Amino acid sequence: MGMEGEPLVILLVEDNDDYATLVTRSLAEQRVANTLYRVDDGEEALQFLFRTDPMKTKRTAPSEPDSA
Repeated sequence: MGMEGEPLVILLVEDNDDYATLVTRSLAEQRVANTLYRVDDGEEALQFLFRTDPMKTKRTAPSEPDSA
């Protein structure tokens, strides 16, 4: 839980689909129910964090990610 009792939002920065799947499955197996967003690289991560994605994709966070 976050400082105000809100669930933490996780931002996964991973360009390898197999590794991303492994992380996602591991979190699911551990019953981690946090919101998970994935981007492929550091540039996309910065765009996500600062909400400057020029393509305006659906990857918009409801709050700041607490773990990267």
